[in-house]
Amino acid sequence: MPGKHAGYFRPDIQGLRALAVMMVIVYHAGLPVPGGFLGVDAFFVISGFVITELLHRELRNSGRINFLAFYRRRFQRLMPALAAVITVTAAASVFLLSPFGPAQNTAQTGLAALLLSANVFIAHTTGGYFDAPARTNALLNTWSLSVEEQFYLFFPFLLAGCWWLSRRTRRLGRAPLLSVVGIAGISFLIAVGADSAWLHLNLSPQWIFYSPVTRAWEFAVGAALALLGARWRLAGKHSALIVGSLGLAALLASNWIITDSMPDPGVWTLLPVLGTAVVIWSGSAASASPLSRVLGSAPMTAIGDRSYSLYLWHWPLIVLLVPLISRWPAPGVLAALASIPLALASYRWLEQPIRSMRVRSGRSFGRLILAIYVPAVLAALALLLGSHFARTGPAGRSLDLARGQQFLADLRGCDAWASLRDVQGRCGWNTQASGRPIYVVGDSNADHLGDGLLLAAQRTGRPLYISTTQACPFVDAEFRWSGSTRPPQACQQYVADNMDYLTHAPAGTVIISDIDWYWSNPSVSLESPSGTRTTDTSAKLSILRNKLTQQIRQLQNHGNQVVLMQTVPQFDPVGTPFEQASLRLPYVYDPTSCSTLTLLTSGCSQIMPESAALARQGAVRDVLRSVAGQTGATLIDPWPVMCTDAQCSTTVDGIVAYRDFGHLSVAQSAKLAPLFIPALTHVATPARS
Repeated sequence: MPGKHAGYFRPDIQGLRALAVMMVIVYHAGLPVPGGFLGVDAFFVISGFVITELLHRELRNSGRINFLAFYRRRFQRLMPALAAVITVTAAASVFLLSPFGPAQNTAQTGLAALLLSANVFIAHTTGGYFDAPARTNALLNTWSLSVEEQFYLFFPFLLAGCWWLSRRTRRLGRAPLLSVVGIAGISFLIAVGADSAWLHLNLSPQWIFYSPVTRAWEFAVGAALALLGARWRLAGKHSALIVGSLGLAALLASNWIITDSMPDPGVWTLLPVLGTAVVIWSGSAASASPLSRVLGSAPMTAIGDRSYSLYLWHWPLIVLLVPLISRWPAPGVLAALASIPLALASYRWLEQPIRSMRVRSGRSFGRLILAIYVPAVLAALALLLGSHFARTGPAGRSLDLARGQQFLADLRGCDAWASLRDVQGRCGWNTQASGRPIYVVGDSNADHLGDGLLLAAQRTGRPLYISTTQACPFVDAEFRWSGSTRPPQACQQYVADNMDYLTHAPAGTVIISDIDWYWSNPSVSLESPSGTRTTDTSAKLSILRNKLTQQIRQLQNHGNQVVLMQTVPQFDPVGTPFEQASLRLPYVYDPTSCSTLTLLTSGCSQIMPESAALARQGAVRDVLRSVAGQTGATLIDPWPVMCTDAQCSTTVDGIVAYRDFGHLSVAQSAKLAPLFIPALTHVATPARS
């Protein structure tokens, strides 16, 4: 994102840079500007115009292009600040980023950025720009710098070749403009048609977003504008004001018309790209319009001059600081503001001095390259090594095992929306035992009990069968989830099929276990007895009480013992730092975002007052306790094991007890075996209806 260059300066373009960088920063800060990320597209247009104008001016003045001088200027302009950001970010990330992916991605992105290929690395590792992993890559914003640097590598040679041809023959006098227009057309077609049946390119969405091929048309629009030059210059300041205002309106409107759910780059990207080009065009009028004077005002040019440093520093500060201040109001804004002093210092004492430095020999330039690159490379390598040692240390291995080890039912595909009848062949354990069978049904909170139940089944001499689902409680009611693509009847069918099996299979012990968030979550609705749908918690709890009582009595009438499991204490769910801040989630547990510092000092444990868990889960616990008392079903409560001294912890007796915010680890599941044995040893006499 180059700025001023000796002999050519447009203040209004600096002001346009200021608008572009402010768009990006307010978007990343979490403010309601859904299309702010398009500021990068505006930067690409500006770069295409400025670089082409610079090269064209040099060709007119000297009759040739000094490529060595051009690339030296680009290096002195871009790399010092970039290397400084990589160095500082890597050093801070050693303590603040998780060694379970984010730290490695950040370090490797930094190394790739130094090799002008951050966009390629990010596309293959971090994934989509708007996906959750991108929020933890502290150097994600370097993707656009690599795209721009790739443009600088190849485009000047293309222009030089076209200018050479245009001088050789008059028939090719428009070769530069025609080539640029051709590049723009081909690149745009690839960008908007890559997913279409008629183009058959089969490009991934990530590559469409990050590729210089699909971004070339944005640079080319600016380049074409520079090549047209005076031939298309507006005549007066009034027409320039009207045209420029329309372009500015298009650029600003894209902040709210376009969202991250739309393809980018795509057809809608024409709005900010052409809007930027029109504003640049209006500023080339012979007389400066009021709009050009506003854009070229001292405050706007001051921001524009520093736009490169502001762009570089804001995103690492947001990634690193927001998790630390997520309970504060507007943490993204505060983190973005905190980046401003660093950006100003970087501009004043690093970017400007090195940019204006006269390098008189190749040896001096080589020393400059080493001075810039070596600290950044060492810092990135230190981050890689530090995250490796943190992850492979005792605390890291325990956490990695807890979050990655599969439950025994998952290993056999028993968590698959299939009934016990369908999975009995592969989802049975200890089947040679002669005792009464144990049947486990429910959602993922039944799935995570399997390892402990198998130990209990082996010690009591009973076979074990498991059939579980995802996001489907074992209650005969029609559940609907807002935004879900799964048919609402699927859950009810799972329950019906298992009830049919359990009332015809050999009688045994039926263990029902579900997470309890269905009943308080407003995104889940149930059909009430009157036939209407409700999201009201009290109404849903009444349905739970009635339906569960009926099901238990039906199972008991067939001779089954029924065991109800209380849900384990639930910590706050994982979300982006902005979601956690807006929802004021005080007890978030996400092992994948645990920093190296936290891992080494506390083992990444989260502690929650038992009163806080009861405030959220107490109503459902009361219903299950009441239903168990009314029907004579056995009630097993893991809370006394998980919570001691009125505190619930994700680490119990030195074991990482949770794999995520609401599911046990395999090791903790096994530790619950003694909790199940009394219920499986003593078959309770059910209360008959």
